[in-house]
Amino acid sequence: MPKSTTELPAPEGCAASAGSLALLEDLWRWTADQWHQAANEGGRWRDAGNPDMETRCEGKKAALAAVKKELLRRMSPENDSVLFRTERLRPMPIKNYTTSIATDKTIMEIQTALRKAGASAVMVEYDTQGNISTVNFKLRMAHGEVAFRLPGRVDGVLETLKRQRVEKRHQTREQAERVAWRIVKDWITAQLAIVEAEIADMAEVFLPYADAGNGGTVYQLMLSNPHTILRLPE
Repeated sequence: MPKSTTELPAPEGCAASAGSLALLEDLWRWTADQWHQAANEGGRWRDAGNPDMETRCEGKKAALAAVKKELLRRMSPENDSVLFRTERLRPMPIKNYTTSIATDKTIMEIQTALRKAGASAVMVEYDTQGNISTVNFKLRMAHGEVAFRLPGRVDGVLETLKRQRVEKRHQTREQAERVAWRIVKDWITAQLAIVEAEIADMAEVFLPYADAGNGGTVYQLMLSNPHTILRLPE
């Protein structure tokens, strides 16, 4: 298999024959498979707490992505490549889409991170099927405790996995639940890094998710009645 785009067939400016076009498509599929393997390996190293190996996998993914891009460029529209027409517009899969980390483990990591950051209480809500739907936590502020609600919104993640046409084994509700909460966990980690750096405080970064009463959040209140929060033009 080629090590760089300079070793690929069908030089720029030359129309690909049926044989070379088929070879380009086979090369693209092989490269895509290698990219997914690197993504899976990177996820395993991340979960194992080895950032050096995770970084190496990210570098491998970047190199493979460049090869995929070059292959698609050489499969020009006039060559009538079905793969070109379908893959050219396919988006990169969402973050963590291959994760195998159990939802319960991720929730425990979220609870631990929030507790260490100063939350006075952390709890979860379940839907009617017994699946985790929301992580709730409280912060002590000058005027009292304020509650916050962080939803997982698994349905949206599942639809995204299907729309992005990831491998069928990843297009399940169980996988979508794992992915959704892993993304939430990563987002929380990023917000807490901002807090730790004293760029903002916890209430500030989580404000859209503050409980505004009647089961809604500050963000939902803003959507329903923006004039109560935002200064809008007349």
